[in-house]
Order: sequence, then C-alpha cells, then structure tokens
Amino acid sequence: MSTTTLQPDKALNNKLDLRLESFFQGQCQAWGIFEARGGRITNHFKVLTCGMWNGEQLDLQETVTYSDGSIDKRSWAIVKTSCNTYEGFTEGLRTKAQGTVIGPHFRWKYKLSWRHKRNKWITHFDDEMWLQDANTLINRATISKYGIRLGQAWLFFRRKTSESTF
Repeated sequence: MSTTTLQPDKALNNKLDLRLESFFQGQCQAWGIFEARGGRITNHFKVLTCGMWNGEQLDLQETVTYSDGSIDKRSWAIVKTSCNTYEGFTEGLRTKAQGTVIGPHFRWKYKLSWRHKRNKWITHFDDEMWLQDANTLINRATISKYGIRLGQAWLFFRRKTSESTF
C-alpha cells in the first residue's frame, strides 16, 4: 500500500499545521459514533489517548469504551518518516499504516485485524483527520471489507490542556 497523496483543501484554509507528534502528545479525549453503510448509527464510544513523543516515534495508547461497557485497548507506534509523512505500527496490522499530512489535513490507510466483543474482523481503514483549532481534531475512518464499505467511524478529539479536565 503506498502513501496517500493529498490535495490541499481550500475549504480548510485555516492556516493550521497538523503534526501528530504535537497534537497527540499528552492526553486526549474523544467521542465517537459508528455509522453503518445505510446511515444508521449502530454504536457510540469514548476514547482516551495518552501519547509520548521521543523525537522519532510517537507511542500512543488508546482505550476505547463502547456504549455497552466493553473496552478495547490498542498501542500504536507512529514514526515520522519525513516532514509530512508517517508510518504506524500496532498489533493486528496486516499492512503498514502510511499517511501524509498537508496543512490541517492528515490521511492514512491500513488493513487491520481487530476484535469487537466476540467477533474478529479484518478490514481496511481509510482515516482522514482535520485539525479545527490547536486542541480539536475531527477523524472520519471509512471501514471496508472486500472493497465494500461497511461504514464510518466519526471521532471528535479534544486535547487536554492546563485549563481543561477529563
């Protein structure tokens, strides 16, 4: 899978520059929904992340709590491969996660084996993220299997700042 090429989005000409290593340094909280292919909302969840940047790699811990009380945890190692490109590694990854950032927009794709409840899934993810302001990020993950779109997960991240509490 090759690195995704992005075109600048004129609608997002907000002069912000997304850097994963800066945005995800420390703690973030997110809220999200899963929208099935037909548009029906089938799940709600909350995410807590804790990231640490060592100058070369972002170690990102995620804890996802679903509306039914089930919990998934995932650890990501995200490496900055150039000024605007990243590669990600995590358990269950079937292809290298590769992505590109242009201004406030980041996009990466990968194939992942993962569990939810008692089901095991192997799906393709096409993640796009848009930085809204220094502390707010919108993430849309389009999830597909065998080329068929299963749905989209929408997440709204908020960084923990000295003024905010979780």
